[in-house]
Amino acid sequence: MKRIFLILSVALAAIMPLRAQYYFATQSGSQVTYSIYDSKGDLRGSYDETVKSINAESLDDISVVLEQVYFDKDGQHLLKDKSSNLSLYIKEGEVTAQLETIKKGLITQDLMVRGCVIYVPSDIKSGDKLPDRTLSIKIGKIGGTISLTERKVLGMESVTVPAGTFQAAKVQEKQKTRVAIVTEEVTIITWMVKDLGCVRQESYDSKGRLVQTIEMVKK
Repeated sequence: MKRIFLILSVALAAIMPLRAQYYFATQSGSQVTYSIYDSKGDLRGSYDETVKSINAESLDDISVVLEQVYFDKDGQHLLKDKSSNLSLYIKEGEVTAQLETIKKGLITQDLMVRGCVIYVPSDIKSGDKLPDRTLSIKIGKIGGTISLTERKVLGMESVTVPAGTFQAAKVQEKQKTRVAIVTEEVTIITWMVKDLGCVRQESYDSKGRLVQTIEMVKK
């Protein structure tokens, strides 16, 4: 089986009634679809993501449950359990994530995690430097971390993807992922849209070569 990267598209900011101020989806039940492409632009797979629940005890104590359904390039379910619940716990700016309901669907090396694990404050502007973040993950009994460093806002610009044309914040960061004995480091550029989240992401290796592109194709 080819290695498929599970994408964590997460809500990493405080939830307020004025939800359009924030760079993530805040409506329970909302669903989006992403396509994943390799360096040549060929389809590798896709996934549907649904916001199952959002609970906020305070601005610094939030839990989010996302349901993710992954497909290979032929549209076949990637996981034997068909769907996976991603539970996110955000406290004082730090995030813990747990992937649930994955049993024997994938082997460890398939569970490299990459994607929109991006904390974006609501009031960012071009040229801003963003704080480093660390995301803890757990896949069954296997633990891992995602470190986000050298984070900066490249600008605000219009971006067009299959899901539409949006005004987005363009953010660059280095992302180092460790799951079990597997480690990967990439530079990612993400286009974030208020009240929606990640609509496009490009990942580059240490030599600046494009590795993968993710695009929102339906919302």
